[in-house]
Amino acid sequence: MKKAMRKVNDDINVLIVKSSIRARIILKKSLVIRDERGEFGIGSIISVAIGLIVGAFVLIPGARVFATTVLDDMKSWWGTNIKSTLFPIN
Repeated sequence: MKKAMRKVNDDINVLIVKSSIRARIILKKSLVIRDERGEFGIGSIISVAIGLIVGAFVLIPGARVFATTVLDDMKSWWGTNIKSTLFPIN
């Protein structure tokens, strides 16, 4: 009886180990498939996020300063050149 119980116990342990190995193999295969499919998408999303952050903190304030400078120069050009030439005050 002890030999039969030991045999059943050994068989159960073998089945547990085999199923554990199969589960690991299936999990590894599914993770590899996910990595290959999603790697480009995740990289693209991260790249877009970095681009938006750089644009928000670097380029937009620089564009604002540039626009302010252009408008100030246009005001002074209009006031000194065009306005005085086209609409002289006598």
